[in-house]
Amino acid sequence: MKLSRYLWLLICGFFFVRMALFMSYPFLALHLSDLDFSAIDIGIILGSHYFFASFIGAIGANASDRFHPKKIVILNLSTSSIAFIGLAFSTSFFHFLICNILLAVSTAIFEPTATTIIAKSVSSELHSILLRFRYLAINAGAVIGPLLGALFLPLGFRLSFVGTSLLIILYLTVFMSVKPVKMNTERGENERRVDLRMVFNHMRRNTPFLFLMGANLCLTMTYSQIFSTFPQIIKSISGNESHLYHAMIITNPISVIILGLFLTRLLSKQKSKPLLLIGSLLLCFVFVGYGFCSFSYLNCIGLMVLFSFAEMLLIPTTTKYLIDLAPIEFRGSYLGSESWSYLGFFMGNFAGGWLLQSGMSVFLFCSILCLSGFFLYLLSFKFHMKRGSSQDAETVMLNI
Repeated sequence: MKLSRYLWLLICGFFFVRMALFMSYPFLALHLSDLDFSAIDIGIILGSHYFFASFIGAIGANASDRFHPKKIVILNLSTSSIAFIGLAFSTSFFHFLICNILLAVSTAIFEPTATTIIAKSVSSELHSILLRFRYLAINAGAVIGPLLGALFLPLGFRLSFVGTSLLIILYLTVFMSVKPVKMNTERGENERRVDLRMVFNHMRRNTPFLFLMGANLCLTMTYSQIFSTFPQIIKSISGNESHLYHAMIITNPISVIILGLFLTRLLSKQKSKPLLLIGSLLLCFVFVGYGFCSFSYLNCIGLMVLFSFAEMLLIPTTTKYLIDLAPIEFRGSYLGSESWSYLGFFMGNFAGGWLLQSGMSVFLFCSILCLSGFFLYLLSFKFHMKRGSSQDAETVMLNI
């Protein structure tokens, strides 16, 4: 598969940006704690990232449908580097809050914009495999980033944040020096006149898209439990909660990378429907397994590998299916709508905490959500087929 340097650089960008983010951002809570911020203040600062990212993604990514996406990427990366510098030298609550919101906005827009460039620059046959390469790059960054962060941590939090900013600036410098590829469009200059009202009206009438968003929300709510209720459940059941939970968290991205190296090309040849349906059912099986198994290392790590495989089936395929549902002129905005799944983290954390406090089964709740996602995927594909059939009929009538 021969691609331009520009596209490979974009895929590497997912790795560098995610690595830079994970190199310092996971340690922000510790930094705030060392500065004697209250737990509520820390929660507000960290929570603002997901809150703003969930709403800004589609709105900001709409700019890639109106202007040249490379300019949007450059602006986002520049903003990210400034935000990390700001986090390094902030001392007050509002300074941290503003810098974190800037970081949320820039990172929420970067990924859909870069994905839009890839989607518009290659044929549809290459979408699946490139999206899986992108997903591998993101997970590789998520593995290496914390390791680098741990190396910088003894030198101080500020140095870690400054190093993150410099890493982004380094990538930005290389990115700006490479000539962009010509993107495939259907509307030419009219594409610049796309506005948000047009996009949201189209989304509102796109029934397969609405069902897909519902499925994504359900599955994101289950995914959020890994970071919210899981450590609490393990702590209440197992005496070695810290080591076991850390082993599970590390297993996730490593499994995705290893499985991806062997399965990426095979999965890229498959259709979206079976991958999404199998992935949601497999995820349901994982949570049922956690509900009934003992929390031993073997059980937890084994189920986490299955969880990683399900995640590998779902996430790149969802993006591919989203591209299929979106008209070319709206692709940036549609890809930006993936950030709405951040609402699932908020809703999932709230629901999981309430269930845990009430003594109800979090795993049963997650299993029901996975099954709900399965049926929502089915409905999405059903309406997508009807929509495709009606469009084909209209095309035949026009040709006659």
